[in-house]
Amino acid sequence: MTEKPMGGRELSGTFFVLEDDPPATRPRWFCHWDGDDAPGFDDVEDAVSWGLAHARSVVIRTLGTVFYWTGKRPTDWNPGDAEMREWPPGQSKRQQIDVDYAAAVQAADQQEAAYRAYEREREQWVRDHAPELTGSGPVHECLILQPGRTGAEIEFEELDLEGRICAARSPDDGRVAFGTTEEVIASVTGCPPDDPWLRAVCQALGRERIWDGSRRSTLDVNQGTGEMLHVTATSNRESIEQHGLDWRRMAASCGVAGSRVPELEAIFLCESREDVSFFTRMARTPVRCLGGRDRRSLVGKWPGRLGDPAAACAGRSRAPRGARHPRHSSAIGRPAHPPGASRCRRIAHLHPPSRSHRRRRCACSPGPTCSSSRDPYSG
Repeated sequence: MTEKPMGGRELSGTFFVLEDDPPATRPRWFCHWDGDDAPGFDDVEDAVSWGLAHARSVVIRTLGTVFYWTGKRPTDWNPGDAEMREWPPGQSKRQQIDVDYAAAVQAADQQEAAYRAYEREREQWVRDHAPELTGSGPVHECLILQPGRTGAEIEFEELDLEGRICAARSPDDGRVAFGTTEEVIASVTGCPPDDPWLRAVCQALGRERIWDGSRRSTLDVNQGTGEMLHVTATSNRESIEQHGLDWRRMAASCGVAGSRVPELEAIFLCESREDVSFFTRMARTPVRCLGGRDRRSLVGKWPGRLGDPAAACAGRSRAPRGARHPRHSSAIGRPAHPPGASRCRRIAHLHPPSRSHRRRRCACSPGPTCSSSRDPYSG
């Protein structure tokens, strides 16, 4: 549906005006017109004026994830649980938007300065202890999330391919460390050398180094709890009954989405029926859902949770009541990411973030596998 203002120009669609996180790499207000390219603006009033001259509706989102609308209230888009407010806000709230942005810029500048100081310290350590690596930079970098501490993360870097020379930094308290994988993570987190979580993280990083492909940009290791679900081809039933959820023995069938080889050397697990639907929707073969309980360490990756290669012991998995999912009649041809489903599982795997975008990762949390091990983080 289009509308014609007095000037005769047809108005259509929704124009989105989104306040960018600093540090600035483009105009403060990033814009798009129902997904199509549009100019960016440093002044929100200019952005809104441009939007009203071209689109039927304009949606504004601030750094604080407050949503406003102007023009015609959009009926085909909503921000979920967030409230949609009418633009413009009152004078005090409008001023507060600029105050909040100025504070965010200052915080970003401080983070940038702290990181530059860390880089200088890292390069000096490399010159003193591994001169052959001077000037080469990290070969891999990722965020390591700390369990039980919301928002606590470690910036981890590997400076050689074997992971023998590494660096880590805790942005929260400024602690830095250089040395082996175990040494740097233990130093910045305060974990003792025999800590089960520390061992599990180091094992996960070690397995990643032999992957044939890109590595994780965010590593989230937690103790598995409760029942987890796994979607697999029905033709794998005999293998699972004999060997448990061991990806190396599931050669009778391709992957749920049709792949002939495992995406990763691990088992994908789900915490809920909603997560299960992600896999069943893209199934290219008849599938079934298995459930089991676990207290083993799991490496998170949305929408499933990655466990170890032999993720479940034989005989410990079962089909939960009502959890069998026959092949969806229209599964073939469906997009791998159904409408409304996040695409971060692939993005996080294929595109390790640059330092300036590390905090824009998706909120991926981990989950479980089946094991009889007493160590809750055993790998």
